[in-house]
Amino acid sequence: MKKIHQFTDSLTKIQHTTYQFNNGIKLMHALHPSSTDYVLTVIIRAGSTFETTLNLPHGTAHFLEHMIAGNPNKLLKTKFEIDEFESGNKDEPAIFANASTSQKYMYLYAYGNQDGSSRINLRIKSMLDYPIENITKYIEKERQIILAEQSHTNKNKHDRHYQFSKFLYDNKNNGFTHTILGEKKDIETIQPQHLQTFFQTQFVPENILITLQTGQELLPSHKEEIENIVNIYNQTPKEIQTPHTPITTDKRINHFQDEQIEGIYLAILMTIKRKDKLDYKAQGLEYLFRSLMRKISHDTLREELGLIYSAHMSSKFGSSFSQRVVGYEVSTQPKNFEKVLSAVNNLLEKDLKKFLDSKEGKIWFQSRVSTYIFPRTIPYKSSYAEQKGVALIENRDIFEFNKARKEALKITLDDVYNFSKEFFSNTPLFWIESDTDGKKLIEKLKESKLYKRF
Repeated sequence: MKKIHQFTDSLTKIQHTTYQFNNGIKLMHALHPSSTDYVLTVIIRAGSTFETTLNLPHGTAHFLEHMIAGNPNKLLKTKFEIDEFESGNKDEPAIFANASTSQKYMYLYAYGNQDGSSRINLRIKSMLDYPIENITKYIEKERQIILAEQSHTNKNKHDRHYQFSKFLYDNKNNGFTHTILGEKKDIETIQPQHLQTFFQTQFVPENILITLQTGQELLPSHKEEIENIVNIYNQTPKEIQTPHTPITTDKRINHFQDEQIEGIYLAILMTIKRKDKLDYKAQGLEYLFRSLMRKISHDTLREELGLIYSAHMSSKFGSSFSQRVVGYEVSTQPKNFEKVLSAVNNLLEKDLKKFLDSKEGKIWFQSRVSTYIFPRTIPYKSSYAEQKGVALIENRDIFEFNKARKEALKITLDDVYNFSKEFFSNTPLFWIESDTDGKKLIEKLKESKLYKRF
């Protein structure tokens, strides 16, 4: 394993080291000095969106995750052996292993006290080195479990995430516009050859990243064990194949009916192209912009006008490989919907500039920059290395706080205002939620100055 990059975060004192192996697989190790944990995660470009690319039944990725994470394999021959291997006793700590599937990735992970590190490494290896013949052996047992899981999910018309994905892509069918579990008919269709094809096609070096979080330096034994995991894949990496599915960015409105709510939720969504090279000034500006929108919404829409309880800024990464969706979101009472549309338009048209030019705005700016460059202690998260490492599997830079702090000191109030103007110059998507059919709400939105300003 060859070290290709290293930095230490001066805030957390976490040392980040990236290694690369001969077959192209990378390992991102976060040395967390306050931790006694050992957390190993393998991220594979094997989410549900790839089922469409490979012309496989929906739900294949999730089905495969179940197969390899929970069933006997070459190392652990029975379910009892799996349970016994993961259990603790007076001499060894218990370890915990599991897996999950998203639209983009599959995650195989195991964690526990650092004294269980060798067993954690072996448990992950046992998942990745899964015997193909066991798929046929356990497929019907696993199918019944997944059908039971699927039966407890919302129908598509009530599935907010599903409907949101369909809206982003304007109802065009692609890998992001079906559920991760698949429909009942899909799950019943999946055969051993489908799982084998997905396993053999997606579990290859160019699709794999390993992340590791420890409280101690890696021992030679750790490195050897991780090498053994990596050496499952001895072939030369090929060009990465990622589905190209751009989000449709023409101005559109969607209403989602949720009979369990009484108010109205409105989100103004902007599609932002993701960049491989981190722009630390832009990162700082987005932080300040988010804070600005929360501040002025709180002061104006809530405290002054009494129209909302709170406003939020969101950033969604999971619905595209090349774009992310950033949203400005408010909730209000039905009787105040038109007033909120007018107030948000005024906020964008004049209130932002007025606030930034005021003495209060200047004090706010200095305070928020201070908060950014002098953050408080970040609570320990077992998923820290995994979250950092996702950047690598997407061929992006890992965020370095030291660089971000340096660039934040250069930001001015004018920069924040210009960033705000540029953000709201994009073509928005409007998402509304209420307990009605939404027809009147859509009409009111289309008639508003807020809608017409874009």
